[in-house]
Amino acid sequence: MISYQGTLTNAADNAVKDSTYIVTFSLLTDSTAGSSLWTESAPITTKDGLFVHLLGSVIPLKDSLFQNFPIIFLELSINSQSSMPRHRLTATPFAITASNLTMSDKNNKLAAITDANKHSLSIFDTSQTEVIMLSGTDSSNQSVIFPDSAIDNFEILDEPGLTAAININQVALFTGEMTDLVTLEITTPADGYILLHGKCYLLLSGTTGPNNAFVQIDDDEGGPSEFPYYTVAGLGGYVNTGTSYFPIYVTRIFFASAGTYTFRMEGRASFPPPAEAKSWDHFFTAVYYPTAYDAVKSLVTSAPGAANSSRVTVLNRNDSTENGTYYEIDLRNLEKKNKK
Repeated sequence: MISYQGTLTNAADNAVKDSTYIVTFSLLTDSTAGSSLWTESAPITTKDGLFVHLLGSVIPLKDSLFQNFPIIFLELSINSQSSMPRHRLTATPFAITASNLTMSDKNNKLAAITDANKHSLSIFDTSQTEVIMLSGTDSSNQSVIFPDSAIDNFEILDEPGLTAAININQVALFTGEMTDLVTLEITTPADGYILLHGKCYLLLSGTTGPNNAFVQIDDDEGGPSEFPYYTVAGLGGYVNTGTSYFPIYVTRIFFASAGTYTFRMEGRASFPPPAEAKSWDHFFTAVYYPTAYDAVKSLVTSAPGAANSSRVTVLNRNDSTENGTYYEIDLRNLEKKNKK
């Protein structure tokens, strides 16, 4: 409500007698003409012609009234006679819009607007297009919206997500399919990249002949070693059947849409008993990144529909079955394609 004080006088400019009068209050868009924006009638009591009335005490005033009309005039009418000139409302009444604030530039173009109900702030460019929106009620991607290229990789803060898993137990490895060493799960809020790191020790023993083993990161359970995402360690021969220790480090990148994913660090022995292969002290981490700033290369056996792929001839000394033609693709292209 807006407090308004005035004096009622007669034609001789003397205060009217003390009494109660029915007064109609109206807000208009012009000092002499214009359309009515709001009207209410109320009984007012005078004392030596003086009166006080709270505009909006009968018919509530809407916040949008002062947001949408920057210039408003007040007119009083008693017994069908209107007071002239009309009185322009100034700064104080507009303070009621503090909960919903509108800002304009010098050309009266919309620059920013708040919405108390949505707890949001929107900023507009010179073409009156909303380019930035901050919301306290929306979650995830909708809580902050920026135009393309508004933030670069130097300005992003706390964007990645992190999860990790540990298994300190010894795990026996066998020939054939891969054995899980440690698994982890990560949930991504949007399309992006999952960067995985794994480390452990290989314990090789039981033979004086050749003995080695493979460790890799994968998103499928079991299966063979997957070139080039594994690390192999061991020797072609040993001086005794005691245990030899080899540190292992593996890493891999996946492009993934929003969702929940399970990844595994897994291992496979190369030789049957009496050769023994075990892994130990497994530490596995996954980091989510929402986007990439340059090429993210990956090697695949086929590249249907992948833009800018290049052929790579592989000669693998450890496993001749993996020799052949592969394709190096840019995962960034998959991200762009997915966005389109």
